[in-house]
Amino acid sequence: MTLAEQIQHLYKQANDADPDEARTAFASLRRELSAGHVRAAEPDASTDTGWRVNTWVKEGILVGFRCGAITTFPSANNNS
Repeated sequence: MTLAEQIQHLYKQANDADPDEARTAFASLRRELSAGHVRAAEPDASTDTGWRVNTWVKEGILVGFRCGAITTFPSANNNS
């Protein structure tokens, strides 16, 4: 299964997705984005705008939000 297929599968599962699988897929997506192997949008001369959106990348980012943990960071104005 490709990374795109894995992300799409996890996205469709929504909150029923396996958290460990989602975290692993999201980490892979981040690595591929950082390396420039994957892009959220790519030039595509066949479209009116000249760009093609890779919807699965957006879905992967949303999967990352779903499987992430909320963390509180203290600020200079807050003692928490």
